[in-house]
Order: sequence, then C-alpha cells, then structure tokens
Amino acid sequence: MMLTVKEAAERIAVSDSRIRQLIGQGKLSAVKQNGAWLVPDYAIDDYAAMAKVGRPSKRAAESRGNEPELYTLMSGNHEIALVTFSPQDVRFTRMEVLDELRLPMALNSYRAQGNRVLELNQWWGHRAIPRERPDLEFRFLELGVFDTFSIPFANYGLSMSDQYWLRPAGSKLQWEALNYYRNHYDLGDIDSKDSMSEWMTAVGLNSPDNTTDGMLSKRWIIDEGERKVLIKGSSPGGREAINEYIATRLYRRLLGNAEYVDYRLGRWHGKTVSVCESFLREDEEFIPAWYVFNLRKKPNNWSEYRLYTELCWDLHVRDAVGYLDRMLVCDSILANTDRHWRNFGIIRNIDNLKLRPAPIFDSGSCLWNDKAGRDFSFGSYAFTSKPFYKDPQRQLDLVCDGRWYHPEALEGFVDEVRGIMEREGIDEETTAGVCRGLEQRIDAVNAWWRATPTHGLTGEWAEPVEMVEWIWW
Repeated sequence: MMLTVKEAAERIAVSDSRIRQLIGQGKLSAVKQNGAWLVPDYAIDDYAAMAKVGRPSKRAAESRGNEPELYTLMSGNHEIALVTFSPQDVRFTRMEVLDELRLPMALNSYRAQGNRVLELNQWWGHRAIPRERPDLEFRFLELGVFDTFSIPFANYGLSMSDQYWLRPAGSKLQWEALNYYRNHYDLGDIDSKDSMSEWMTAVGLNSPDNTTDGMLSKRWIIDEGERKVLIKGSSPGGREAINEYIATRLYRRLLGNAEYVDYRLGRWHGKTVSVCESFLREDEEFIPAWYVFNLRKKPNNWSEYRLYTELCWDLHVRDAVGYLDRMLVCDSILANTDRHWRNFGIIRNIDNLKLRPAPIFDSGSCLWNDKAGRDFSFGSYAFTSKPFYKDPQRQLDLVCDGRWYHPEALEGFVDEVRGIMEREGIDEETTAGVCRGLEQRIDAVNAWWRATPTHGLTGEWAEPVEMVEWIWW
C-alpha cells in the first residue's frame, strides 16, 4: 500500500517536512507520481525499525555488558559473515562478508547504498518478535530482558522461518545439534491457565517464538506426533483463526496441495486457534516478497507488479506468476485486506540456492474480520486489497492465466462456510452477513472468469471440519 507524505508523517509521528527530508536523504524509499511523493507502507516499517535500533535501551546494554560480541553469521553449516554486536548500542556495528551468494536477500537491497550493516540491523529487527505483541512488556519484566532486538541472542537467533543463526566466536557449536527442525525446543508451561503465560512463557528462552514475526499471539509447540506446529490465536473480537481454516477449505477446492499451507482448527485452553506445520524443510529459508522487490529500484513507469514479477524471472523462480495468479484470485474471493509484502514470497534452498514460490499462507484477515453483527446490516462489502492495488478489481485484472479456476469447484462453499461458523459459535447475524458478502465475492470473480479460458476441475470438496486436540488441553 502506498501512503501520502501526510499519512506517512502520521504513521511515525513526525512532520510532513521531516518525511520529505528523509526521502531526500535516501533514508525513506518513495516514488513520485504526478508531482507528489508516495511512500510504501513497509518503507515506514523499515524506517521505524531502524529508528528503534538507533535508540538503544540503557537497561538492555547494562544487562549484557559493554564489550563488543563477535559472531559468525551462519546459514545451516555455511559461514556467511563475521559480525560484531555492540550490547551498549544494541545493534550490529561491523560485518565482513564471507559468502556473498548466501547472504540474506534483504542485505542486497538497492536502498543499502553500500551500507550493509544498516540493512543487517533492519533485517535482524524484523526477525525478532514484534514489541507490539500482546502482553510482551510484562513478559520482558519476568525474563529480565528489555529489548526485542536482543531477545534472539538467547537462542543463537534460531528460527523456523529461515536457517540463519549466530555462532559465537571460538565456539564449536554444530548446526545439526541446534536447529529446531531436528531438535526439541522449550515449550514453557503449557498447562498454565494464565492469559499471558499461555502464549509468552517460552519467549526469551530456547524457542522459535523469539524469531516469529506477526502481531497475533502465537506459539511454536510440538504435538503428540512429534510434529513442530505453529498455533495462532485471533485479535480481540476477531475471527482470524476460523478464517484461516475457511481459507484452507477454499484452497482445497481450487489449488494443488503444494500451493497452500493447510490450517486446521484447534483448542488452546478453551480458545479456538489455527494450527499448521512449517512449510519449510530444514535446508530452506523463506524470503518475503519485500526483500525481492527491493533488489532493484522501481522505474517510474513500471508498476510494482511488473517489478516483482521481472525480478522473480531474473532469479529463475519457476511459476512465480502462476502462484501470484492463484493468490490474487483466492484473496479476491475471500476479501483479504492484508496480503502485505511480508506474507507472500519465495523459498530458497540454503545449499544449492534454488528458488521456488512459497505456498499461500496467513490469510486470516479476510471475510470482513473487522465486522460483526449489526455492522453487516448496512449492506456494504467494500474492501481494500494488497499488495499491488487497493482496488480489488484492478488487482484481480493482473491475473495472467485463469485456466486453473473453475466456478463448479465453489458449489456449496458458502453453505460449508455457514456450517463452520455455526459450529464455532459465531452469532447468526454475523454468519449471515459473512455468507452474503462471500456470495457477492464469488459472483464478482465468476464474472471476471467468464472472459478467461477455463478447463474442467475435479476433486472432493466437501469434507468434515477437522479439530485438533492434544492430551494436555
């Protein structure tokens, strides 16, 4: 999404002139259209992350000491760079690249302008758990930590989203003995009924929660089948967990198994949560589309869609456009309002460096999640889309090939959604409102499809709701 100068200023609480100054200094990415500056929303997020790094917590520095700490940035067993971390400044201060090809793609941004240490700090800040996560400040006090940037150091920066980690200088630690794909991690007090501990107990310890982005409460646990699974809740008054499952039901009707992440419904201390396994193997990393998009500055006469797809082509990402087609159509049906640049992208093998599109995931902000009950009585189902255009129809028109889509696959889908919402205790007025809106979206996409070549599609689309229960719940 693009922001005006005024909107960008309001976002980070500065003046309009300060935004223009940051653009002029190259510290804030922006494009000029019709004589006015427009700022990508994630450029604001990146600047805010950089600004927080530039204002270190004194308590965080005191808790770690003041001596610089030396590490080797690793990707699996590959040595990527030698880095120096300053506890006093709560930031990386130096980097010596050892393996150019396996650097995080974020460090190749055109905006780095040769300052890879700056990009390293921004990338690391986005790998850390967001400060805005519910109840995080209280958990900080319990653990004696004071800054999200330094939390991942407690577990060498290990993640379930990529295979990067920090090996302390002089250490003989081995990847096979550490990574979360082969080894267990701390679950914390999973039996606690406390509203904070049920989500935050593991943070700051040996847990991939340390490096899991996103605003909703979430936890990586190990289920009874020894599978590593991510459970996510919903925002206050929201239905994100149920929407994730409904989205999965749509994807099963339209897409191949490898093209989406399969979310199930589960119970966590009486709450409905969504449950999924990682879509990565232990030799893969997820690269958000934002890092691909920033490999090259966008020409003024190019669209964001064109730049992203051109870059995917240059990177030899096979069928990137086909995956985008499926994502855009399904997001249009679901009225997804939050397909931002960090919840789609590509996957890279850390050994052979081959790239492929990532499956569709994180679709909970859909189906008018911000509405309930009487909100639907006004009859408006307008919504804004992401990431390429705010106008859903304009974004849908980007789809290159609709031959994989078939309206017959959606027969009975609205009734299936109604049944899911009723079983999950959603009130009748909200359920009816969502179903009316969904019918409208299906009609709109079908109208678009009529001008698109199609072929038949077969499959089993009506299946029972799957619930996940573990013995300790």
